[in-house]
Amino acid sequence: MKINIALVTGGYSGEAVISYRSADRVVAELNSDKYDVYKIDINTAGWFCLYKNEKYVVDKNDFTVIIDDKRIMFQLAFMCLHGTPAEDGKLLGYFDMIGMPYTCSGSSVSALLFNKGYAVARARTLGIAVASSISVYRDSCKFPIKHNLRFPLIVKPTNGGSSLGGIAKVWSDTEITAAVTKVFQGDNAALVEEFVEGREFTIGVYQYQAHIVTLPPTELVRTGTFFTFDEKYSGKGEEITPAHLDEQLLMALNSLAIFIYQSFQCSGLVRIDFIHDVASKQWVMLEINTIPGLTATSLVPQQVLATGMTLSSFYDRLIEDALR
Repeated sequence: MKINIALVTGGYSGEAVISYRSADRVVAELNSDKYDVYKIDINTAGWFCLYKNEKYVVDKNDFTVIIDDKRIMFQLAFMCLHGTPAEDGKLLGYFDMIGMPYTCSGSSVSALLFNKGYAVARARTLGIAVASSISVYRDSCKFPIKHNLRFPLIVKPTNGGSSLGGIAKVWSDTEITAAVTKVFQGDNAALVEEFVEGREFTIGVYQYQAHIVTLPPTELVRTGTFFTFDEKYSGKGEEITPAHLDEQLLMALNSLAIFIYQSFQCSGLVRIDFIHDVASKQWVMLEINTIPGLTATSLVPQQVLATGMTLSSFYDRLIEDALR
């Protein structure tokens, strides 16, 4: 008997456009012999099920939908919703309450990791190398901002995707004021952190049959100071998968990624971003993405294919683990 999959997409942020692309790609890869897939679009207008070119309203009481006078119950939510309200844990809390399994980290873990300031503060207490930083909050912000950080600095939104806009490299307190003010136009908090010079990498990590598995890492070769939204999704930046790393560095990266996954009590699929610091020669964690992109040009699918595994088989693993 086929499993009814709710493929959750959409969202309330600018990342919705990527959510739809991820969902379209995943639908094409999921095994139709195993799953009946129903695309669930959660947006500011409501919750809707898109099925066979028709649109149906989702019953929020139990996350079901009536199609042709039949109530459809879902066995699993496959998460392709980037940003709020999924990646920040809100929707996941609802799923926890109704007993719906899903393919990403839990609600409290997601909420913590969605806030970059909280995430790096927690990482620091675990002994994980992160850039020195401070969080600045809109409601209590006073300019000029007092800090003991060394320039240049990176200013970015605390919540949501940095590459969507609002990220800036600054060299003076005057520039900090301008950059933080810009962040506050779309976020209630900004993270101000020291710039780390080095090669940038990202690595997918997931759990399968009680084992934590790392995928081949990708090196992100930037054309500018940081990897922008345009570079991510238009092919302007170079992505090298698998990354060219010597065995010792690769082993250290894999071990650290597994340690982070365990320490933050992640589940399902995550993608962790790192800088290999040119000065200290150590791996510096940037952030943890709890619902990484799965579009045709996204990084995790590249890494999966680099292992020789098909995307269909990989998604089978995520589903099996979530159901287990």
